[in-house]
Amino acid sequence: MLSTTKINTDNEPRKEHRFLANEAVARLALRTAGTYLPLDRDDRPYQWSTTTYCDTSDWKVLRAEKSGHATQLRLREYHRTRPNQAFAGESIFLEMKDDSPDAGMKERYVVPTAEIMGYLRGERAIEAGPDTLVSRMRDLVKIGVRPVVVTQYNRIAYAAPDASVWTTRSRRASVRSSSASPAWSSRSSGSTRCRIGPTSSTATSASTW
Repeated sequence: MLSTTKINTDNEPRKEHRFLANEAVARLALRTAGTYLPLDRDDRPYQWSTTTYCDTSDWKVLRAEKSGHATQLRLREYHRTRPNQAFAGESIFLEMKDDSPDAGMKERYVVPTAEIMGYLRGERAIEAGPDTLVSRMRDLVKIGVRPVVVTQYNRIAYAAPDASVWTTRSRRASVRSSSASPAWSSRSSGSTRCRIGPTSSTATSASTW
């Protein structure tokens, strides 16, 4: 079994709205949200998010997402300043997300970074409980998902105390090439850290749920 140290689940279906906005509109939206909502406590003191997306060699997950319903497996790290390496910390968020046109669900597990590649190779597993996405993630592992692309962005988020509303602005976002991915098929149990780059594109976006 994978050595999970914390489980954070959000299995209640939620509706998410995303907007690609210019800087002026995004700032106005965040100022308005900040008038009524406190800063999201999970974001403090971290502002930079590095996310490694997993997919198959023929992009099955991406194609499913474009069709309107996809189950995603991604690896997320948070930093105070923008890093130039991925998988550099002792632990990492393993995030499972199921998106559909009507609503979405998400589960997050904090696991040792050194064990992530063993999970993707099917050598380790997360114990599945009732109403979890773990079984769907196992199906993705079986078809050969592995790290393919890395995104980075600077984020500020506001959230209601009861988590009924959550608003975020992501800026200075960039998509990095798959060369940022570690040698995931390696049987080595050593460090998996790797350099991030080069940049493919940048954008500013906002989302609310």
